[in-house]
Amino acid sequence: MTRLEKISAMLRERQLDAVVVTGGDNLVYATAMPGLEGAAVVAADGEGWLFTDSRYIEDATNRVAPMGWHVVMPEVGRPYTACVEQVVRDKGVNSLAFEDLKMTYAEYQKYLAAVSCSLVPVGNAFELLREVKEQEEVDCIEKAQRIAEKALDELYGLIKPGVTEMEMAG
Repeated sequence: MTRLEKISAMLRERQLDAVVVTGGDNLVYATAMPGLEGAAVVAADGEGWLFTDSRYIEDATNRVAPMGWHVVMPEVGRPYTACVEQVVRDKGVNSLAFEDLKMTYAEYQKYLAAVSCSLVPVGNAFELLREVKEQEEVDCIEKAQRIAEKALDELYGLIKPGVTEMEMAG
């Protein structure tokens, strides 16, 4: 099951039409693209839109679009809230979930003013999704652990009385 499918399944379980994702960790989780900035909308039917700027559009198009996302670079000066509202209208969204644990109050106010549907807090839904690791994530964790163990093994031979932590770090 893809992350897009996992998020849409979570929405259906909670009887929500869509979710707007703006928080860094959750945006990275949803799109599997590290360092990304922008906003995403996932609908309960599994359709997803990623709105990002010119710094990320080429990479997002190459990495995120093949996973089933619509990747869009808004026109200059068009806020992400307007892009999200377009999806809300096009999809007939009545209940739009938002990341109440991540979104600032100011950002919430902007979405509240921009969208023509109710905003519903999603709570820790993304944290629960992110708890369950995919095989690729497990492989990366194992690789990182092996690297850390190798570094520690090499460090053991250098530890002796009188050597400072700063010298060890160097």
